[in-house]
Amino acid sequence: MSIQQASEPRLAIKLTAILVIGISSVFLLELGARVVFALQAGPHVLLYGLQSPRETNVHVHENVVAGRYSKYKPNDVRRDREGGTGGFIDVHINSHGFRAPEYAVNKPSGTYRIVTLGASSTFGYGSSDDQTYPQHLQRELAMRCPKRAVEVINLGIPHLDAEQISALFVYEGLPLKPDMVTFYEGGNDAVGGAWRAPVVRSLPRRFATFLREHSLLVHLASQLRTRSELLDEASVAAFVKGKPERFVASLEQIRIVASEQGSTLVVITQQANAGRYDGVGYEDEVNLIRAELARGKAVNSGEAVLVAHQQIMNSLRGWARGQNVLLIDGIGALDSHRAMMTSWVHLSGKANGILAKAIADGIAPHICPASVN
Repeated sequence: MSIQQASEPRLAIKLTAILVIGISSVFLLELGARVVFALQAGPHVLLYGLQSPRETNVHVHENVVAGRYSKYKPNDVRRDREGGTGGFIDVHINSHGFRAPEYAVNKPSGTYRIVTLGASSTFGYGSSDDQTYPQHLQRELAMRCPKRAVEVINLGIPHLDAEQISALFVYEGLPLKPDMVTFYEGGNDAVGGAWRAPVVRSLPRRFATFLREHSLLVHLASQLRTRSELLDEASVAAFVKGKPERFVASLEQIRIVASEQGSTLVVITQQANAGRYDGVGYEDEVNLIRAELARGKAVNSGEAVLVAHQQIMNSLRGWARGQNVLLIDGIGALDSHRAMMTSWVHLSGKANGILAKAIADGIAPHICPASVN
């Protein structure tokens, strides 16, 4: 046996040993991370990581419609983490694939029907079924318009951007023949394609999604990468470019098809933050970020997203004035309550109630003119 022939088995053994040690190390690190997080969040982390099982995870919806957007499967029950407490809550999906009480496609006679369009903020991430802002709005209008039957239908689906919401409105909203359509979104458009809900998932994307949902190490690495990613003023400008225009173009499509059917469109500015909301208003926080950029300091990706979000909200205001569309100041209504936010755009149940009251203040006079705000 030659020296080369003898060394080949030894090399294979070494490579195998290195592979086994590497896999074992990753496994032990993952297990250690799960134990640490389980002590804070609960024993479910040991089995599922930070998410609930995929088949019950509220963040996942793969019921693709017309190749344009996705929603939930009918009559499903999903799980979410309640904002503030961190405990699991059940999320009930109706027979149409939306989070709302059951409704008939054919509008009941004498009913004033409102559909609420949006993404996760409208869907109600972190809030129980009865604490989303559409549900709060239902109760507000019932109180203010006691002599009129008003129905609020929540068509919010997490992760959708304005273009996908426009498609959803055509396929799901128009057949409901709503008298009024509300729109509350902007965060997903500010982020851009990274959060756009895919309707076709490639095998590599499915694998990456699996790792994000099940591995705490991958989740932590992703968080560290995001927080360490810094952008200068020119990079932020490039990041923002084109987003407000695309957002408004989708809104215009919603306005056109709603108008053709005789539905009134109402738009609401969306509250958001980049983590500096403690005692600081929305515009003040954006101004702090812009001031740092002007001084030559780089900002993180979350702060760049907030700058893009402000530009989108400014375009929303200008478009609404130009098209004579009713605009409700959701940012202003929540600006002194930003501590109630559970994440960058998501609201607690109490904050959802504040937003719903602001929406009701704006629309109740159009629904029941004799109502008292």
